[in-house]
Amino acid sequence: MLAGKEIAETSGDAMGHTFENTGYTIRIPSISGTEDAKEINVWDTAGLNEDEHGTVPPEIAMENLRQLVEKLGNGLNLL
Repeated sequence: MLAGKEIAETSGDAMGHTFENTGYTIRIPSISGTEDAKEINVWDTAGLNEDEHGTVPPEIAMENLRQLVEKLGNGLNLL
């Protein structure tokens, strides 16, 4: 949706399909057309919003998220 094309696997299934945190760089065009497009990094996170029967157990999903935030270091914005 943000990229204007499919860049990550999507599914309407109740069971998650993301097994590890995956980053994607996308270009967002200028609204006015007078500025350069912006590149942003978007992360697909594994296991969030799944219960204990999901593809990634909650405690592993939280640890993976903690490691991602630590790795990014300079901060992030949440969508």
